[in-house]
Amino acid sequence: MHLYRPIQVQDAHEIPDTLLRITRPTITPCPRPPESIEPWLLPGWDDPAKPAQYAETRNEVTEIGETITVRFDSDDQRSSDFVIWDDLLTAWSFPESRARQALRFFEIFYGIYSTIEKDGEEVELILGDGQLSWLATSAIDGQVTISHPILLKRVELQFDAKIPEFTIHETDRSAELYTGLFLDLQQVSPVAIKNRKAELESAGYHPLGWQDTEAFLKATVQTISPTDGEFLDSPGRSASATPVLWRDPVLFLRKRTTGLATAVDAIVDDIETREVFPPALAQITGTMEEWLDSGIGEDATSHNAKNAPLHGPGADFSDDDILLGREANAEQVQIIRRLHSSGSVIVQGPPGTGKTHTIGNIIGHLLSQGKSILVTAQTVKALRVVRDNVPAALQPLCVSVLGSDRDARTQLESSIGSITERLTSASSAALLATAEGLDRQRKKLLHACLELKHKLREALENEYRDVLVDGESFSPSDAARFVAKRCDDAAWIPSPVKLGTTIPLHEQELNRLYALGPSFSAVEERDARYPLPDLDKLPSERQFRAIVSEYQHLLTSDLSLGL
Repeated sequence: MHLYRPIQVQDAHEIPDTLLRITRPTITPCPRPPESIEPWLLPGWDDPAKPAQYAETRNEVTEIGETITVRFDSDDQRSSDFVIWDDLLTAWSFPESRARQALRFFEIFYGIYSTIEKDGEEVELILGDGQLSWLATSAIDGQVTISHPILLKRVELQFDAKIPEFTIHETDRSAELYTGLFLDLQQVSPVAIKNRKAELESAGYHPLGWQDTEAFLKATVQTISPTDGEFLDSPGRSASATPVLWRDPVLFLRKRTTGLATAVDAIVDDIETREVFPPALAQITGTMEEWLDSGIGEDATSHNAKNAPLHGPGADFSDDDILLGREANAEQVQIIRRLHSSGSVIVQGPPGTGKTHTIGNIIGHLLSQGKSILVTAQTVKALRVVRDNVPAALQPLCVSVLGSDRDARTQLESSIGSITERLTSASSAALLATAEGLDRQRKKLLHACLELKHKLREALENEYRDVLVDGESFSPSDAARFVAKRCDDAAWIPSPVKLGTTIPLHEQELNRLYALGPSFSAVEERDARYPLPDLDKLPSERQFRAIVSEYQHLLTSDLSLGL
């Protein structure tokens, strides 16, 4: 095991990425005893923590079947073999004992690693220092015993199966003062604890730090009890009425919710310094009316409206402003409209109804407006599913801040690499020109979609609009039934018939056609059904006159044979 503490450089510290390294030791077998002494050895002779012992006497059966008692030291060679083997055993026992102790330590870390792998969304690994031991008085529970480190920092456990080796890594999380210990203690001043917390936030002391961390812990124990607080140079005594504090770095697992008090404190501190409070939070908490009645809401609303982006709440907004990277339905568009009109929206539904798909589309839409998005979830798996539903081109911009800090840093490095590659492959002017071209293309497509929607609407309305024929109105269903009954008689009508097309004949010409119908003979009707010849294949007028003249000449000529 190797511990790496921060390196002192002038007035600051360099904190290494790896804080602790635990490599699995190599276990070696016990030296095999000679055959002459092995039957004499007592159980446990291969345990490096125990000295090898042998039986003083043994019962043996002679060749004639007689049982006799034999002493171990009755054979000089046997005694000599034991002394030689015992020296080998002693040389093996010391390093082997340490190796097996290290193995048990390694197995403890394996159990911690298994717990994190199983319940990593509920627990976190904490490095602590500044062990506080105190028999304090709580305003709620009366007398309580405190035995806990007060300077905490989240770290990360990694396992390399190839070596195999466990490593404890530094994270980007700041060290915290465990203020939850002092919330209801009567002897502790909340203001004094708040000052120590502010000092920690500004100085960034590390649990494995040197004199600076020790000075902070000394000041903290004096803050807890200015008259009785005591800092010890070595691990101290059991809890008593006098608070004592000493340095003793430890690693432990805690529930993630245990750090909720620190998060709430940070939120409260932020609210106190914030001039503009998001109205969406007031809507979610159901305190919108109280927020507006307080007068702060009006100032915040006017401030938000003044500084709102082009497509923010209250600005002009149309469906053309909705830019989605994946397929969407009317409900998703309605959600985005609601989001822009009210600033917040709640979407509920059973699994498989497209909530995550909707979130992915909303992320793409908000990114197109230049906004930053924070997505929270109760589990890391849920965040991975959301990331998979974001358009592939936008996924490099999605960086996880929950779960494995090393994975989050890897995603951040990948994101920066993708952005840098994109910026170096084309100039900002070229990217802007490409964006403007795509915007024009999008507007054309939106216009085409709008025209198709209008045509579709007209087509649907035509299903209910009356059909006008010669000044008479028919409903579409009556007209359809009329045509269906007379489909054989009306089969001569060319199709398809275009809506609004005028009839090529005048009313007088139609009346004349109907009048000529009865005088049309059967022979003429049959002749009229013959297909019309191709005009290009018919003879010209001059050729037709020559043919007729020749025909008449042949009618008057004697066509007898030989004449």
